[in-house]
Amino acid sequence: MRTSLLPVSWIPAFLFLTMAFPAAADGGERSPDPVIAAAPGDSVAADSADVEPELDLDLGGALRFNVLFEEFDRTNRQKTGEFTFDTFRVNADGTYGDLFFSAEYRFYAGYRFLHSGYAGYEVQDDLDVRVGVHQVPFGVQPYFSNSWFFNLAYYAGFEDDYDAGLKVRYTPGNWTLIGAYYMNAEQTGFAGGTTFARYSFDVVPATTDDLGYAGLEADRFNQEINQFNGKVAYTLEAGGTSTTFSVSGQTGQLYNRSTTGTERHWATSVDLDGQYGRFNLRLGLIRYEMRPPGTTGPGRDAVVMAAYNAPYRVASKGRFYSGGLAYNLPVDLGPISRFRFYNDVSYHDKAPDAWVDGASNITGILTSAGPLFIYTDFLVTRNHPFSLPASDFGSALAEGSEEWNVAFNMNLGLYF
Repeated sequence: MRTSLLPVSWIPAFLFLTMAFPAAADGGERSPDPVIAAAPGDSVAADSADVEPELDLDLGGALRFNVLFEEFDRTNRQKTGEFTFDTFRVNADGTYGDLFFSAEYRFYAGYRFLHSGYAGYEVQDDLDVRVGVHQVPFGVQPYFSNSWFFNLAYYAGFEDDYDAGLKVRYTPGNWTLIGAYYMNAEQTGFAGGTTFARYSFDVVPATTDDLGYAGLEADRFNQEINQFNGKVAYTLEAGGTSTTFSVSGQTGQLYNRSTTGTERHWATSVDLDGQYGRFNLRLGLIRYEMRPPGTTGPGRDAVVMAAYNAPYRVASKGRFYSGGLAYNLPVDLGPISRFRFYNDVSYHDKAPDAWVDGASNITGILTSAGPLFIYTDFLVTRNHPFSLPASDFGSALAEGSEEWNVAFNMNLGLYF
């Protein structure tokens, strides 16, 4: 990716972040998924400043498959489930002195995209700056969910979201302070691409040809721009346990490429992430509102979002309530070293009272065996967009339906 000078619109954001975080941050966020978090190299001693740093490069990737059983899909039932290709990805992570970088590209059936890609600099031990496509600092990170399917908030862009911009992370003691500015989402070209192929869900342009079946009555030309994020977290440690309390906020613009008008979107999150021996507890509340420009009447009740090459409509205002409980059990069973038992629950409270709220309960086990990670999930859901009949996909997070659906999935991932 070719890099140009920062546009004038970035200057206030850069000055704000520079003044807000005067001292320094750790070189990367932890990741239970075997994606390497950037770890800055050792600083060069003052008396050897002329020594050339060494490039430390780690290449890797993953190959994943799904074994899926869906009671609501007649074809799937008749075939007694399906064994399907999920993902192939390649990763490059490394350091060069105090510089660090990371990139990930993913391939799915019929489409592909850049998942993330950024370069960063470790200013000092507890401060770093990174620029590129990276994780938005919002909520529990790197993931709130334990399951492979994620909670409902992920499908509205509020968990494990990636956008294009600048982020500063400062970690003094038990505190974590993060500020970020995102010029736009991670679409191809970084300047208004219309592709739906991306990893995390964003507001995107779409036509009635794409979503007329799901209630879209007119073409939409909206996209996300100029988003500011802030997150404050504090970790309380006592008796071998730790509890992290965090508050996150974001605000930005939705830009209409047809009218050139803009409207505001915002979201806030309050979270708890506790580690108590082998147990992990997570609780979260998200409030959000998105005001689509160029839209009037009932059409303002929903925005169009997309990822994984598929668009759908999402209630433009609401709340997400989420919780998760997990238990880690170390074992010595041949290659198997750990079982992680979990239960994730989430609820989508949509602002229009006439719309049917979403709900999800996912019970599962993560099995770790060297480079092999197996998620085994049992889902009971209502208006979960990836666990219902295809005809309901486009409106699951909008009007929704009263139907409950049951599914069973195993995701087998080989990480190298």
